[in-house]
Amino acid sequence: MSMAAWHSERAETTIQSVVLVPVVFLVAFMCFHIGSFFHQKHIAQLAAIRGATVASSMPFSAESASQARVEVANVVDDLRSRLATTPAVSFRNRGVQVTVALKTSTAISFLPNVATAEVWKPLEIFRNEQDR
Repeated sequence: MSMAAWHSERAETTIQSVVLVPVVFLVAFMCFHIGSFFHQKHIAQLAAIRGATVASSMPFSAESASQARVEVANVVDDLRSRLATTPAVSFRNRGVQVTVALKTSTAISFLPNVATAEVWKPLEIFRNEQDR
């Protein structure tokens, strides 16, 4: 093999490495980011379900909305996540709707970094036996 051919192969290998290494790292970081996003989405869903359960079991009041927010915050803290905004609790259509938004890791800046979940649950209505 001549010296010129050897330098040509070496240059070609270097150029391929310079192009390929960033692409491999981008794919690896995207996989990490997407996995983290779906994990946070699952936690947001769980927290919203717990908040809606607490709010639907109490009579409609500011206290029930406050208790639901506290329950959401407890679930998020227990699972070592961070709220992006204050959970929204609203009563409508004979039910309660809870919206939770969590911050995710930002391994790649152009992918979403807030995972949200929204849950609606019907209000529990308790009636005495003589009222049925």
